[in-house]
Amino acid sequence: MRPNFLLPALLILASSASAQATPTAAIASSRGCLESIPPESFTRVVVSASLTMTDSLRFAVPATAANMLQSLVDRVEAASGAKPGVIPQGEPGIPWDSVGRGLLVTWHRDGKLGWRLEDARDPLQPSGVSAALLIAKALDDAQAAGETIMGWPDEFREDSVEMRIGFVRPEIDEKGKVHPIKARVVVPMFSVAAPREKPVRMRKWAAQHYPQRLHELSVEGKVTMQFAVDTTGHADILTIRDISPRHSWETTAAFADFHREFVATAREMIMQARYTPAEAGGCKVRQVVEQPFTWLMR
Repeated sequence: MRPNFLLPALLILASSASAQATPTAAIASSRGCLESIPPESFTRVVVSASLTMTDSLRFAVPATAANMLQSLVDRVEAASGAKPGVIPQGEPGIPWDSVGRGLLVTWHRDGKLGWRLEDARDPLQPSGVSAALLIAKALDDAQAAGETIMGWPDEFREDSVEMRIGFVRPEIDEKGKVHPIKARVVVPMFSVAAPREKPVRMRKWAAQHYPQRLHELSVEGKVTMQFAVDTTGHADILTIRDISPRHSWETTAAFADFHREFVATAREMIMQARYTPAEAGGCKVRQVVEQPFTWLMR
């Protein structure tokens, strides 16, 4: 059989206004460029809180969770002093390039909710947490007041499930067109003024490669990798990580071993690839992306 390797397009996750973590001069240069973007080049867009189940293959977002997100955002907006029906501005506390990390919420069968901040998607870059902490405070305040935030669905057999509350905004392309967000469960939270952007693009891909041992064993596989592309168009080796769903490969020791080989191969291909770096307001910026890899025997 002839091996077949599939490489879908990059999925853009987040942008950073800083350039490479080193050298310092590169960061200062990028920041100086961003600070020189004229005010008329910015467009005000709405940042929404989004909700997904971290194990979305097994759990759909229940209606009670969507209602919970709305009630938390309502609390945040009331605390901001915004007039009813008016979306508050994020600045100066939350500018366009510091919307920040998400919040991971553990929902227990007894109705209690615990939370923790999501790990930084790019460990070499600072990542704002202001938006996440606003939601966390609203969650703590609601529980302290004895509110029943949401009931446990009858169809859930587990003792707890995990949800992710993230923060998304529309993309403004290089022509100034605002592209709507694609998340399913979203609640408008605040607005920010953002510049026009260009996402990371593939410039030169590495030669397709199927691990020899796995090819001989007719083993197929799929992994999803996450990494930051710096302002030179290279993947930052310190940020490359496997984010494949664990239940998709952690069934037996053999499958786990196969998975590790596919991950190592994907890592090598990412390091050999070259990208056109992302831009914000005409300035090259660092950006985090996801890239899926699929190996099929055909």
